[in-house]
Amino acid sequence: MARLDGHRTAELRSLADHRLVAQKLRDDPELIARARAKLDAVLADAAPGSGAAQEARDHRQASPFAGALSARERWQLWRDAATASIGTER
Repeated sequence: MARLDGHRTAELRSLADHRLVAQKLRDDPELIARARAKLDAVLADAAPGSGAAQEARDHRQASPFAGALSARERWQLWRDAATASIGTER
């Protein structure tokens, strides 16, 4: 049975996600304005000098482009990434 490589799946999923977001940004420049607004809100909420490790991890996991992809698009690229990583061995 083929082994599912979780790291490879995550990498493929991330690449597919970024490619699709990039295409959407080309098609709809308003997404950039929405991303800027999200970043402005995050920066406004950040306490000056706060550098707690958990807060930093949380911010790295959040994308200003969240919401650029529909749930259907996101699930499809996740399925595609999982399928592409089946059987990859290091």
